[in-house]
Amino acid sequence: MAMNRPIAIINARIDTPQGECESGVVLVDEGRIIALGRDYTVELPARALLLDAERGRVSASYAGAPVLRPGAAADLICHTRFGEIAWVMAAGVIVQPANAAAPARGVTWAQRWEDALQRTSAYLQQQPQNRHLQATYHIAGYRQKGIDLIWRFLGDDGRVRSLSIRVTPALDERPQRVVVLDDASARKLGEPALADVRAHWWFYFHASDNVIYCIPTTGLRRWLKAGTAQTPLVPLSPAGVHFSLSGRIIPIGRLQRHIPRIRVISLLDI
Repeated sequence: MAMNRPIAIINARIDTPQGECESGVVLVDEGRIIALGRDYTVELPARALLLDAERGRVSASYAGAPVLRPGAAADLICHTRFGEIAWVMAAGVIVQPANAAAPARGVTWAQRWEDALQRTSAYLQQQPQNRHLQATYHIAGYRQKGIDLIWRFLGDDGRVRSLSIRVTPALDERPQRVVVLDDASARKLGEPALADVRAHWWFYFHASDNVIYCIPTTGLRRWLKAGTAQTPLVPLSPAGVHFSLSGRIIPIGRLQRHIPRIRVISLLDI
């Protein structure tokens, strides 16, 4: 059904002639794009219908259109940050996802990530030294830096300390393995590249092992930089992801030999 009021798509990652724009806005009126840009440069009409892209990528859905531009037909597609189709717009009208793509089967990557986050959070909140756990994955500035959680806990010296944590479900279901995506694959999955991650720790939730591999981010980055030649990139097909990825599959035992601070947390009792 056609809209008789403007549509404002907010919280979008959009491609513009100047490059990709985070936290962007796309304004649509009468089936055409009338404005686009960063959220602080576009004034939203008072009557606009707001669509939230959930920080997913909004791009032109028709072939041959590398970037969005004012005046173009509003044939748009929005992907979530996990690469799944959120909605499709044809000439300014929302098309149901069933008309745009076959529904995903089985557990989605988003559901797997949420499960990893929930299991990790439950473990941290049950620790006797826990003082406060803050979820930050939904805040753009933190998400771009790979910081999903901030945990405040009581240290051995009696002082409250703080750790930032990145959470990821396993990208290879075989036991006792950790996968590090290459930069391009991380971006496709809506994740920051390892070089951009600022979380102190990477909590890699491995459901088949029922463990969390806790890896210091700086140590992992240094080791990969020194040992990349012995860790080749291979194609990946993680459960819940419907596009190709590539990364480095590393046995956890190998990482433990080179990064002594790694911890393995069993979740059997949670």
